[in-house]
Parts: sequence; structure tokens; C-alpha cells
Amino acid sequence: MNIVHITWGFNPGGIETMLIDIANEQIKTEDVTIIVVNDMVNQTMVECLNSKVKIFCCGRKQGSKNPLPILRMNYYLYITRPNVIHYHGDGLTKYTFFEAIKVLTIHNVHSVCPEYGKYDKLFAISKAVKDYVKEKGFQSLVIENGIRVNGIIQRKNWTIDNGCRIVQVGRLYHQHKGQNLMVEAMNVLVNLKKYKNVHVDFIGDGSSYELLKKMVDDHCLNDFVSFLGSRDRNYIYSHLKDYDLCIQPSISEGFGLTVAEAMAAKVPVIVSDVPGTMEVIDNGQYGLFFESGNAEDLACKIERFLLEDGMDAGKIEAAWNYVYNNFDISNTVKKYLEEYKKLLSSETIH
Repeated sequence: MNIVHITWGFNPGGIETMLIDIANEQIKTEDVTIIVVNDMVNQTMVECLNSKVKIFCCGRKQGSKNPLPILRMNYYLYITRPNVIHYHGDGLTKYTFFEAIKVLTIHNVHSVCPEYGKYDKLFAISKAVKDYVKEKGFQSLVIENGIRVNGIIQRKNWTIDNGCRIVQVGRLYHQHKGQNLMVEAMNVLVNLKKYKNVHVDFIGDGSSYELLKKMVDDHCLNDFVSFLGSRDRNYIYSHLKDYDLCIQPSISEGFGLTVAEAMAAKVPVIVSDVPGTMEVIDNGQYGLFFESGNAEDLACKIERFLLEDGMDAGKIEAAWNYVYNNFDISNTVKKYLEEYKKLLSSETIH
């Protein structure tokens, strides 16, 4: 089977990270190509691809109306001649002229694509996304995001000896990711409740950095909050084990890839109670949760974690098993390939 994945950009992010894993798994049995439309290509991420995966970059400036990059995309499709075109971004299919099976993975619950009806199949990364798509009048099939579970180094003990190290991984975009709630919760813990044994590292960069840094300065939290900037996945997969707790305070989340990664590292998690992240912890079976948007409730959950000296080891092991059985990348790819084949078979019959 000849598969082409098309995405707007290829910079560090959950969609792009998952696409690397999917392509590297699919290339074991299929021909795989990635086409990146915009000129947002991170070379470190390209180097994470299997050398057999072809990647073409169209070089479009974001927002540009120059038709040349679109023509270039279609030229790459023409010379590749895929059986399946798998899109990972809204609004791409209207620029595609090559005839093939067209499928779209919908990654969040805040995008609106008037072209949903033009795809042969819609995939949702979670039940929450499926429900969102249904509200828009379309049907989709849930295929959960996947991670390389065995590629993540595991934490070996779960006692909190020298203070609690907390990590939050993700793009600094508080409108969706809710990092401002994490800072407010730290203000409650440090300045009101007088905890001095907590420290949070934000891993990621983005448009909310200045706002979050100002919040940290205003609350005098510089000794308790660090911004580590963007880190590649190898760094994250190697260093998650160094933390006592991972927190995902999202306001909106389609799935919660970083939550699954923390669970695979056997690091306890606290998430907001939005549907996407709650699915990852099986509605509270494998992690703590707080009321979305409520920084005081988040602070209470962190305090509970501290007072109980972490999380039960049996629960952490069960969380790892849950992630391995449900969210390993091999399961994700197997499901995608099965659906491609069904669509190709149906096309042949007709």
C-alpha cells in the first residue's frame, strides 16, 4: 500500500510527534511519504523519521495565497501516486487534485472544517472528539493516539524524598492548555499554604510565555517555577522519570498525549476533568483530576498528593498496563491500516 500523510507543518507538537510514530511504524510494511505544506519544518523532527520514509516540503508561507506551493504539493502527489491520502489538518483537501482515498484525523474539539463531507473517512482521536464531530453533523471512527510505550524510561520508586518535582509538558498556550492555572495553583500552595517543597518545570514554548513569566514574577514564584523551553522527545522520554508528578491543566484537549507518556514513565498524573484527558486516565481510575478552570481545586489535589506521599504503587503499575494495552502506537497503526484496506476494498467493489 502506498500512503501519503499531509500536514500543514512539522514543528514540535502532539500531532507531529504522533505522525512520526505512525510513519515509522507503517514503513515496516507499507510505502510511506509525508508532505509538509507550510515552511515550518523542524530538522530535528525530520531526523526522527525512519530513513525509508520520504518527506517533501512545499515551502508555503503561512497565510500566503501564492499558488506555487499548492501546485508543488500536487506534483508530489502525482509522482508518489498514493492509494491513500491521510490528512492531519483542516482545510487541506480543497487544494488536493489527485484522486485517491482521502481520510482525515481530527485531533481536537475546537476546529471547524466545512469540508468534513469530502473525506472518505473521518477518524477521531478520542470519544470526546467523536462526540464533537457528531455535534457538527458528521460520523467518525475513534482511533486513539498512540505512543512508543517501551521507548519511555520508567521511574523506579514513588516516594517523595526531597520535595515534589512537578512537570507540565506542552505548547505554552494557556487558552487551551491552561498553564496559567498551574501558576495560580503554585501561588496558593507556596504563598498561602506555605509549602516550600514543590517545584514545577514547564517544558515547551509558545505565545503564552510572557504572560506566564509575568505571573510567576508577580507572585514571587521564581524559586518554585522554571521554564525549560522546548525539548525534543528523546529528552522528554528520558527525563519524565525524574519527576514525582505530571500535571495537565487543559481547558480544551482532544486526547492528552503527554498524560499517556507520563503514565508510561510510571509518573503519577493530575489532569483537568475535560473529556479528552479523562479518557486517558479512564475517568479517574489511573490518576487524580480537578475541576477544569479551577486553580484552587488543582492546588487541593496537589496538596492531597503531597499529604499522601505520592500515589499507590499498584495504581501506578495498573496505569502503565492500561496505557500499554490501549495507547501503544502499534495498536494505533494496526487500526489505521485495517481501515485503509476496508476503504480500498470498497472502492474496488464499486
